[in-house]
Formats: sequence, structure tokens, C-alpha cells
Amino acid sequence: MARTPACTRHHDGCSGLHLLQGVALVALLASTLTACAARVAVVDTVPTNPEPEPIVAEYDFEPVLVRGTVHEDGTVSTVAYDLPLLFTEANDYLRAGDNENALRLYTLILDNFNDASFLPVTHYNTGLALEALERIDEAATHYEVVIQNWPHSEDGIWSRFRLAEIRFAQSRWSDILPLMEQILIRSTVTHLDRVEAHVRSGSALLEMRRLSDAASHFQRAIDLNSNALQAWNPSSSPESQEPLAPGHALIARSHFGLGRVYHELFSDIRLVLPQEQITQDLVDKGQLFERAESSYVDAVRTGHPYWAPAAGFMVGQMYEDFYFDILACEMPSDFDALHQEVYFEELRELIQPSLDRAMNVYENNLAMCYRIEAENEWTERTLESIQRVRDYNTNQTGWEEEQQLIFEQRHPRSARFGDVMEFRSEASR
Repeated sequence: MARTPACTRHHDGCSGLHLLQGVALVALLASTLTACAARVAVVDTVPTNPEPEPIVAEYDFEPVLVRGTVHEDGTVSTVAYDLPLLFTEANDYLRAGDNENALRLYTLILDNFNDASFLPVTHYNTGLALEALERIDEAATHYEVVIQNWPHSEDGIWSRFRLAEIRFAQSRWSDILPLMEQILIRSTVTHLDRVEAHVRSGSALLEMRRLSDAASHFQRAIDLNSNALQAWNPSSSPESQEPLAPGHALIARSHFGLGRVYHELFSDIRLVLPQEQITQDLVDKGQLFERAESSYVDAVRTGHPYWAPAAGFMVGQMYEDFYFDILACEMPSDFDALHQEVYFEELRELIQPSLDRAMNVYENNLAMCYRIEAENEWTERTLESIQRVRDYNTNQTGWEEEQQLIFEQRHPRSARFGDVMEFRSEASR
């Protein structure tokens, strides 16, 4: 569900006006002009990910500002600045992608008008323009101004989401959690905002490898929306609590996030001697594989043009991971060259179906990408994987190097081999 138009704010009477910088006379005027202005916002941004429809809010403002200049011949010329028109023009520039001009007009407003009825939204929109111009630190400052001065406003909520997006791009994941907590503790936020706060929290925790906490937030987002779908009554339920469609980006991202959690736990388990340990590890690994695959498939079923191909790709990747994890199983250290040759020949034949399955999944995912016209980074990665697996099978690319690494107890496809398996206790959940 796209964000719907927010309530219109009305303001009566004139506000205090401030002088624009000029070389001579500045006159102040006030009138009872009214006009509507709109703003644009971006929600749930990730690289190359299709976005929900923009936020639109309406505002009524009234000030007019006139700047006068005395020329050398004594004449005076004046330029009138009508705040509603300035604000509307700035928004038009922002919508059109002319961020330089949008920023110029928003700055003019912030430097010369001081009315709490429009300052929050102007700071917010200034942040959007600065983000688009890749002036990220300056954008963050404007969002922080809104959060600090108008923490309980709708602008404050949206500013927290934008600031969280910036912090995610900066890998400052721990900074995201308090921003989202400030949203989740409020009882009056919309269903959409609550789901988004859980998804952003889960994504940050996943990057921090707090996997159990990340899974809790992703699952909470899914459960909240499932319950809302069951309880929703269009004739009596408040619009703010309308559930999201099953194919909404946030729901698809939640399923994908759960898949990532279990995929990470799956990858953390390495197969090491003795034989009894390998047997137990394979059982744990298989259970985590099934949970990850199930969540990825749920993301694929949403049909979302970004997250569905992403999840399909990750299923293929997981089959590849399984192949190489078993190939990298610890072998007896006393194997000579002949033992190694026979061992790897038989092992590769045994686990080849996993690689065949990876190829099949990649090919199906590519077909889905073309069918839903989702030609993005996941399409490219799927194509690359198909070519890589084909070369690996046909030309035995890198086989000798892999076998030597494995004999040295090094995983051929992961730099994490040998790390302490700090998440093993969660494998049975």
C-alpha cells in the first residue's frame, strides 16, 4: 500500500516575517493568502529497489515577503516572495528531479521565514534534495533537526526513516535501532510505519550478526501484517491501520530477511571430524537449509520485482554453498596423494546433484526475471552464476586449487572458515 495523502494543516492569521539580506530597504507585508503545497518523500530505499509511491502532504501558508533595493539613482525596486508559491515551486523542482533549484528555494525559505507550521516539512524536503545530490551528511543534519525539534510529528517519523536509510548506507547499523525504537514505542503510528520500523530494525541487526534478534523483527513484521489482513474491515477499520498487500516491498523484504538469517546460520556450520560430529552437523545444516529455503520461496511468491529475484538467486546460491561446504568437509590428515584423488573423485560425484540443482534454480530465476521484467542487479548476478557453474562443471575450473586448500583445512569459497561457531546454539530453534 502506498502512503496516502496526509491531513491538511490549516493556519489562520499572519506569522512573523524576517528580513531578507539586501543592500537597502526591506519592507514587510502581510496578507491572507492561502495556497496548498505538496511534498515528496522516498520510503524503504535500497540500491536499485523499486519504491512505493511518494508521500504527499498538504499545507496552507500565508506570509509574503518583499525585498527592496535602493539603486544609485535613488529609485527603489522590490521583489515579492510569496511563501506558498515558493514552497510549491520548490516541491515542483523536487518532483522533477531538479534538486539544485529545489534546494535553492528551500534554503531561501529556511533562511528568511520562521513559522513552526512549515519549518519541519521544509527541513525534511531539504534533506531529500541533499540526499539526491549525494550530500548525505548535510541531509542527515536536516533530518536530525526535525527529530530534535518536532519528535512526535509525522515529519519526525519520516525523518527517522530517512536518517535510518542514511545510517544503513554508512554502515552505522547500531544508530538505526534507537531511531526505530522511538517509532515502535508509540501507540499512534500507522500500520505501515510499524511494519517498516520492524523491517529496518531486522536489517540492521542482520548486518550486526545479531541473528536471533533480526529474525524476531522480520517475523514480527510478517505476523503484524498477517493479523491485520485477517482483521481488516474496509467499512469500519481506521485507514491508518490498513494492511499491506502480500506483494508489498516490506513484506517481501521481511521474508527475504528471514531467509538471510537462516542462510547465515547454515553457512556458519562447517563439517569437521570426528565422524559423529559431521553426522550431527549435517542434520543441523539440513534443518537450517530448509528454513532458509522456505523463507526465500515465500519472498519469491510475493512477486516483488526486486526481492523476488533476489530470493530466487539466494536459493541457487545456497545449493552452491551446500556443495562446497560438503566438499570442504575435514578429511583425515594422513591421506596421501592417491587417497586424496580417489576421495575427491567419489565425493564430487556424490554431491553433484546439489550443483545441478543450483543450476536449475538459477535458470528458473532468470526466466522469472524476464517474465516480470525485473532486469536489475539480481538478473545480472543470476546470469553470472549460470556461466560460472557451467564452466565449473564443463572445464573443472579451479578443481586442483580447491582440493589443495581443503587438504590444508581451508574452505575454498569462504574466508570465515575456522571462526568460532558462535551461533551454533540457535541451530535447533
